[in-house]
Amino acid sequence: MDEEKCSTKSYPWVPLEVTVEILLRLPAKSVARFSCVSKLWSSTTTTPWFIKSFAVHSSARQSILSVKKVKGKQTFFSLPHHQQDPESPSAFVKNFEMMVPKGDHYPTYNNNIGNVFNIRDSICGLVCFENIDSVIIWNPTLRQTVTLPQPYKITKPLTSLLGYDPIAGEHKVLCMSVSLRKDLAKKNGEDDPQIFTLRAHESWRKTKTSPIHLSMTMRSWRCINGVLYYYGMDHNTVSFDVRSEKFLVINKPDCDMSYLPSALHSLINYRGKLGWIYDGPSSVLWVLEDVEKQEWSSRRLLVPFRRHGYLKLSGATGDGELIYAPTGRPDRHGPFDEFYYYDLKTNITRKVTYRGIDDYWFNFVSFPNHTESLVSLVF
Repeated sequence: MDEEKCSTKSYPWVPLEVTVEILLRLPAKSVARFSCVSKLWSSTTTTPWFIKSFAVHSSARQSILSVKKVKGKQTFFSLPHHQQDPESPSAFVKNFEMMVPKGDHYPTYNNNIGNVFNIRDSICGLVCFENIDSVIIWNPTLRQTVTLPQPYKITKPLTSLLGYDPIAGEHKVLCMSVSLRKDLAKKNGEDDPQIFTLRAHESWRKTKTSPIHLSMTMRSWRCINGVLYYYGMDHNTVSFDVRSEKFLVINKPDCDMSYLPSALHSLINYRGKLGWIYDGPSSVLWVLEDVEKQEWSSRRLLVPFRRHGYLKLSGATGDGELIYAPTGRPDRHGPFDEFYYYDLKTNITRKVTYRGIDDYWFNFVSFPNHTESLVSLVF
């Protein structure tokens, strides 16, 4: 009798809405596994709405995506911003390998062009790779890459900035020529920046306006709340609204900038606003408080640890902490697995040792604020 009761026992039915809410809170690996449960679950987890909603939930689980390159193979490490155990000074990392796509393309930060101080964000889970004439988009979560067609009639070298429109849930690539001199930035239409939307049946198209081109000597950029920011050739900041595809030139902060260009300057995302930081002996942070009025606020920074020649500013967390990643040889400068987080509001520093990095490398490059993404690159 007991066996008969067990065999006829029914389980409570879970509404699809509840199932979806549970799936949205799971890691991407678990979502992929549960999508095999049924055709309904599979179709649900691949809808644009689910992918966009998953990106919102994933933004609360940010990490640093760090990379080393050895003989055509790249190993990536996912380093969580926050430890699972707040009392522990260390955190475990995940790592995975990726073969470099055709032609041994390098990420932009390894190009031998200008001063190398290129802080590259992972934009809502996607990473942009490039050499002087090719653009590759990579989704580390799904292990997918796509090589975009070459832009039409843009003077080389060129560079590509990846942006995200949070309203439409779309990634776009902004491609433009990089010039050292203003007279080389042609305005005859052939060198106008071009845009590529990451979706099926797309091609490169020219922007509606032609802005100041990207600075060759200060190649730092950020995507903040659907707007791309980068340094122009005259060292002003240029913004590009990913949704409206319009440009705006933003004047420099009102202070002495006679020492520009400098590799100690970079752009950061400071609590949802554009931050311009000088990470030198007397560090300063400017924050763009009002875009329309182009008003900047400023404050001095007292970073309480040695960093020059050993630690490099890699960006900022959503909580307003500056992220300093190790660079160079650890036997000369310091441990290669120790990262520093400096809270700009409280002036408190926390050090995190990431276990699982088994050796060191000379070109330690990090993508801050990386999140998991379910965006498919199979168009």
